Amino acid sequence: DLSRLPLNREALKEMFLLGKFPHFFYMYSCGLMEVRGAPIQPSSDVDRITPPRGYMLAARLWDDKYLSEISRLIESHICISPDSLTKAADAANSISEGIINLSKVLVDWNNRPIAFLHIQNKSPIIPVMDKMSQTRLQVLVIFVGAILIVLMIALTRWVSSPLNLISQSLDKGDSSELKKLEKDNSEFGHLAILIETFFTQNADLIKEVIERTEAEKALRESENYFRTLFDTARAGVIVIELKEHKIVDINQYALEKIGVEKPAMIGKSCNEVLCKGVAKYCQFPNRRKIAESSEETIVRADGTILTIIRNAITVMRGGREYLIESFVDASELKKVEQKLQDSARQLTILADEQKILLENARDFIYRRDIEGNYSYISPSIERITGYTATEWQKDIFSYLTDHNLNTIGRGRLVNVSASEHEYPAYLLEIRRKDG
Repeated sequence: DLSRLPLNREALKEMFLLGKFPHFFYMYSCGLMEVRGAPIQPSSDVDRITPPRGYMLAARLWDDKYLSEISRLIESHICISPDSLTKAADAANSISEGIINLSKVLVDWNNRPIAFLHIQNKSPIIPVMDKMSQTRLQVLVIFVGAILIVLMIALTRWVSSPLNLISQSLDKGDSSELKKLEKDNSEFGHLAILIETFFTQNADLIKEVIERTEAEKALRESENYFRTLFDTARAGVIVIELKEHKIVDINQYALEKIGVEKPAMIGKSCNEVLCKGVAKYCQFPNRRKIAESSEETIVRADGTILTIIRNAITVMRGGREYLIESFVDASELKKVEQKLQDSARQLTILADEQKILLENARDFIYRRDIEGNYSYISPSIERITGYTATEWQKDIFSYLTDHNLNTIGRGRLVNVSASEHEYPAYLLEIRRKDG
């Protein structure tokens, strides 16, 4: 009898608005009642989109007989408890005994709990499966442990021991301990050979670096010595490139006598800067030969004429011919004549020493300005690379390989800073002319 349900028409409508097929439980005087509902609509309305013509409710009493029948069908023990889920769960799952407990909350039409359904199932298969699972787990653990032990032994024998030898060799810087690995056909044998080659090449490189450092030191000392003499000599010295008649260097004494700053002289034509219309200077006897002292005149910056006693000598440097002209103020000739002769001799000796040092240097030595123009390339370039000095300065970048080493070197060759006097050492890999 559903007439006792405390549901009026409005409550039914509201319940069916929440779901077309409500399902809830109701505590009846004789026991728990399960209620299911559905709207009444024409049979032609398959999609149930028309307004309901009414509502149909069906109920089943969950008495002891019904629960016993369900328990027999599913071979489980079923009971209904009004207590909370926590209190009702008086039995815990026990896999070893094959017991499984399930609980479900039963709600009324307002979705409020009114009872709890408890199901307990005891299956003899579960303990057997649990024991089989434990046995399989134990076998798997033993098998995995055995594999790990074998792997540890293999790694120690074929990986850890060779790596220890390599590590000790690198720490000590001694390749003698790698001799036993060099006959190994594995990657470690190949690595041992590479390390042995590295130590050999490193020793050779250190030796070459020491030799190069000593040569660079001697060259710097020679250049500093030459520059000191050049700048402190109490005689004017002008270095002129004969082919273009360009002034490439001039000392402080000459600048003081001419009355100009050094930047105004470097790169300028000697005729343009020194002569300024004084024909006698340009008619100096054949500049390509050593000239004896002669009295000449030059034009100072303020337009006055300076009478000088001049000497000149030609030298070869970097495949170019230069004229080294020295002069003194004729008014000071008697005071400095002896000093001038000594300075000229020292400059000549130093130029010859520097020329011999550069021409016979083992290393490749070159001088290049910030525009990338070479002013000197040592003859050793042909012995080292196979290229002549002319071939080398045409396009140095075409002789560089694609090796990663050349990244820094290529940047150094491109970005030459006029403010830097020394570069940190860097490596270049060059493709020789013979390939």
